[in-house]
Amino acid sequence: MAEGFERTGIQETLNFYNIARASCGECRSLLYVIEDNFPEFAEDAAHLRTKCIPIGIKLTHLIQSTKQRQAFTTLGTLSAIVLTLLLLKPLL
Repeated sequence: MAEGFERTGIQETLNFYNIARASCGECRSLLYVIEDNFPEFAEDAAHLRTKCIPIGIKLTHLIQSTKQRQAFTTLGTLSAIVLTLLLLKPLL
């Protein structure tokens, strides 16, 4: 997630946020493996797995929020282009 923080493009930032979310899911899956194969750590693994779920949810919300910001940025850019064309029309 930190890798994507200072990226200049929103699409690149989203890519790193998605990698972070996938890594969270990978941790959860490995905790299932630990829980199933190492009974002495099953309780700790289950506890840690429950901690991963809200993190994944927060990452999903961050991704959704960033996508919304991207849509508004795109809309703002399109509005600026249309406004510029309307202002330039009398000069053409």
